[in-house]
Amino acid sequence: MTDSDALIFAVEDEDDEEPTAPLNLNGATITADGQVEDRTDATDSDGDGRSLAEIVVDAPNGTPPTAHLDDEDAIEISVPLGAGERIEVYRWGAYMVSDASVPSGLTVRLLDGDDTVIEEDETARDTNTSDPLAEYENDSSGTEIAKLQAFNDTGDALDDEDDGVGAAFGYVVV
Repeated sequence: MTDSDALIFAVEDEDDEEPTAPLNLNGATITADGQVEDRTDATDSDGDGRSLAEIVVDAPNGTPPTAHLDDEDAIEISVPLGAGERIEVYRWGAYMVSDASVPSGLTVRLLDGDDTVIEEDETARDTNTSDPLAEYENDSSGTEIAKLQAFNDTGDALDDEDDGVGAAFGYVVV
């Protein structure tokens, strides 16, 4: 092995220590030269693996801390998007931690880099593994910060005396 050899080897089916077949890991393919296949669709599974959408629905990768929210307050996750990158949301929800209820006006939102609301929903848990619930593409030439929020627009403070508001987001950047 030399310094230029890939550190992740694909499946070997010969005794010559050369990678000869691609390795499939949860729907992402690692080619024989150690490169991860470029993904442009989070719903593709490459056959025997699970799609990225299925993985983030089962195990959300965006969970902001529980918080007490005054009216018009939010908890959020910032997601940097490079030029041409797209965020796709496959799971989202906001809820009262004490009882999993969703008071009218508690929403989940996707915002672009200018804080414009792209999509909004009032749900404790919504999922879809074939089509994104919300998506946004950075069409600028630089990095843009998208945001996933749990937003309180109820007209009242939420859960001052109890456990607060919780949220979960399952998303991918492609």
